[in-house]
Amino acid sequence: MSILSPRRTAAVAAALATALALAGCAGTTDDAPPSDQDVVFTFSGLPTAWDPVSNSNGLGSLAVIRSVYEGLVDQVPGSYDVEPSLATEWTVSDDKLEYTFTLRDGVEFSDGTPFDAAAVVYNFERIEALGGQVAGILSNVSDVVAVDDGTVRLTLAQPQIQFLEALSFAVFASPTAAKENEADGDWGAAWLAQNSAGTGPYVVGDKVEGQSLELDRNEDYWGGWEDGQIDTVRFVTTPDATTVVQQLLRGEVDHVSGIMYPLVDYLDQLEDSDEVTVYRAEGTQIDQIQLNTQRAPLDNKLVRQAIQLAYDYESALQAAYKGEGVVPSGGLPAGYPGFDTSLRPLSQDLDRAKELLAESGETIDKLTLYYYEPLAFEKAESLILQDSLAELGIDLEVTATTWDQMVEAQSSPETAPDFNNLWHGPITADPADYLGSYFHSKFIGGYNWSFFDDAEFDGLIDEAQFAADEATRDAALAQAQAILLDEAPAIFAAVPNRVEVINSRFTGYEVHPVDYGGDIFFYDLRVAD
Repeated sequence: MSILSPRRTAAVAAALATALALAGCAGTTDDAPPSDQDVVFTFSGLPTAWDPVSNSNGLGSLAVIRSVYEGLVDQVPGSYDVEPSLATEWTVSDDKLEYTFTLRDGVEFSDGTPFDAAAVVYNFERIEALGGQVAGILSNVSDVVAVDDGTVRLTLAQPQIQFLEALSFAVFASPTAAKENEADGDWGAAWLAQNSAGTGPYVVGDKVEGQSLELDRNEDYWGGWEDGQIDTVRFVTTPDATTVVQQLLRGEVDHVSGIMYPLVDYLDQLEDSDEVTVYRAEGTQIDQIQLNTQRAPLDNKLVRQAIQLAYDYESALQAAYKGEGVVPSGGLPAGYPGFDTSLRPLSQDLDRAKELLAESGETIDKLTLYYYEPLAFEKAESLILQDSLAELGIDLEVTATTWDQMVEAQSSPETAPDFNNLWHGPITADPADYLGSYFHSKFIGGYNWSFFDDAEFDGLIDEAQFAADEATRDAALAQAQAILLDEAPAIFAAVPNRVEVINSRFTGYEVHPVDYGGDIFFYDLRVAD
């Protein structure tokens, strides 16, 4: 069975074949499936830590965090929109700097601590103190004030058109649990990395190191429970795509993501089965091969432009995904907020590439590239680059590495290879964050692995991020996208389609476009009648 989703989605790539399982259903009837059936979901390893601030950038960790914790607003499944969560409504000042939120009555954290404005203030203080990704996303928040127990006011340093989308990344832990379990001034981070104290529908349950992790139903969840909802979420491991597909078809597991496993090899088999439903959606992941712009010869713009034109994009899409996707038009996926619709897909032009290389004055014999060994699509795209550069008379040494080796190499331009692979999936619906997190100079040392440093680009990203309206934002983003194409700090290799497979007994599933595409909204799932 196959469903073509109209929603756009971001894909996640990861290293190891780890899976997630659901077991049991609220209000189970005789017609419901047995509780030992699982739903499999892929991540870069079994979740090992899930503090909502300190561990927010792990793929498996996000699935736990989004199930256990909530914030003032939440992402709408399958879209870029947000909706009320722990806030029921809000108002915005005329200057778009003050957001005043009315909090939901009668909500408690799973440890029994009441949720109120003081808890919101504490959690923002915690976010600022711990720093990291969440603090960066919310860096425009200059003040948080408890107006009364049921009202909180957030003040921004600058207007930010997509502030609410950014705010969805801030979720709250019980102040009581964090304070009681604080160690060495860590705001309870070590304890919360292995336990939970949120307001969400699930709590962390049993775990067996390296084997499984369970999330159990929060019986006192403020949203209530209906028949057919999931009781227990269980993360388990599965070794490879062939095993996963057979488990799916036998009904032994219930869900698998095509991000981790190369499901394009099994789509016909899966779509012919009544046991599972295949969800296919256009992707918003962009596979990138980033160029080391701070070391010769790739510090020469003409060389970078030549390489960008030499790359065989169509062959890369076929080699990596058997055509299940599209060729990118630049740094933003088509259809994503802020995408410049005047751009066209990239294409190979070897004649022009040779001309630019000659104009550069560089004589290049050999270049180096790293890719993350478990990712077949990165290897395929790297070998296409090897073939493309051979057309220019350049030898490319392709090396498979571990993730730690890649990160260590990228600590400076001197130790980094000439090329390194990165996939890029959004964590919010903010296009300035999508582009900026990989190419703004302030993220050199983060995921700006090209070491790209362009003051004009940085200024445009800052302007877009803090724009007061979409027209201003999109105008700045259009210029930023043009700069990336002209400066060529990366090869935008492919945008794979999203392929998700779930047992057909479930309804309520949505392919979700943010949080790296790593979310399943377990609370929304129902067992079909």
